[in-house]
Amino acid sequence: MTRTSTHAALAAGLALMMSGAALAQATNPAGMTGPSPAPAAATPQAPGNAGAARAAAAASLDAADRAFVEKASAAGLAEVQAAQLAQTKAKSEDVKSFAQHMVDDHTAAGEKLKSIAEADGMQPPANLDAKDEKQLASLQKLNGAAFDHRYVQDQTAAHKEAVALFEKEAKSGSNPQLKQFALDTLPTLKQHLTNVEGLAHSGHGSGA
Repeated sequence: MTRTSTHAALAAGLALMMSGAALAQATNPAGMTGPSPAPAAATPQAPGNAGAARAAAAASLDAADRAFVEKASAAGLAEVQAAQLAQTKAKSEDVKSFAQHMVDDHTAAGEKLKSIAEADGMQPPANLDAKDEKQLASLQKLNGAAFDHRYVQDQTAAHKEAVALFEKEAKSGSNPQLKQFALDTLPTLKQHLTNVEGLAHSGHGSGA
């Protein structure tokens, strides 16, 4: 090979090396080594399914639990409304004091029961049942000692029913929150029953 051809070959090789270096700089401007990291895959967002979740929650209340919620809610409303009536129509101060406890305790219990029921997809009744409507209408016609007598009688019967209802739910209910609610509320209901029976035995609300 002549000296001229050797110089030409060297020049061509140098040009090829320079072009390769330029290409590498263009594709990796920061001078990073190793392969470029692949872009992170986007995590798909699950579509909202509030309706299905609510239906599943509602299904957690079986027929017995639903019956408990309906009966306990309606009975609690009746207790509060009858007690509010007693605060204006009763003659005995002891009866009025008892009625105030009914308003306070049954309002608190009703709000807690509503919260539990709604979390499980059930809306408790907002009205009295037919029996309690009739009983309240009868009470509204009375005043003074006659009112006390009827109110104490009604409350004695109502709290015996309530204690039995809550004992059944606490023992055999399927929903854990409702069972615990029934268990926690029972001592208050039993105390109410003891108090109203004491009113009857001591002559308060006897109609005298």
